Amino acid sequence: MADDRQLKIVLIGPQGSGKGTQAKLLADKFNLVRITTGQIYRRHIEDKTEIGLKVKDLLDQGFLAPDEITNQLMREEVEKADSRGFVLDGYPRNQVQLEAMKKFAQPTHVFLINIPEEESIRRIAGRRICDSCGADYNIYTKPPKQDEICDKCGARLHQRHDDHPDGVKQRLKIYHNDTEPLLKYFEEQDILRKIDGLGTVDQVFERVITAFQ
Repeated sequence: MADDRQLKIVLIGPQGSGKGTQAKLLADKFNLVRITTGQIYRRHIEDKTEIGLKVKDLLDQGFLAPDEITNQLMREEVEKADSRGFVLDGYPRNQVQLEAMKKFAQPTHVFLINIPEEESIRRIAGRRICDSCGADYNIYTKPPKQDEICDKCGARLHQRHDDHPDGVKQRLKIYHNDTEPLLKYFEEQDILRKIDGLGTVDQVFERVITAFQ
């Protein structure tokens, strides 16, 4: 089980690895603040802040927001959560973000949730989103009761453009080129633990908890 240090966790993994789900479970179990760039940007977009307006078009097209803005927002969120501990979900994504993170966050644990590339493509290609209420589904792991129809509001579900197999392959290429090289730094810090991401959510979470030992 986790030691007595305040937990500052980073979760890394390819698209579809389930790191977001594992981040939620860790945050609930250890009373940590889950910090994810996606949630932060959605909040800014909903509030129509200057940052939200700036990044909305980029995110809608499946592009990542500029590192400078992402680093600024993550620093603010970490400083607010620092006394409680946190889980960083999918950050840092590249060397620029890692160098920025070193100045405001020193992780105690880094978990790499690993799945094969073909599984990433299958899982992401199965995602469906409800534009009306924001509910999300997966035709393989979390299907709606009625095909392509939202259980909550009855609106038609859709597949994001960048969730098509070609789009997923492009995002995986970015992950391999930009994110995987960061693992060497965490290995050198002796805080990296590699987790098999195949199996049920509970099975993967059990592996994560075991890795604390």
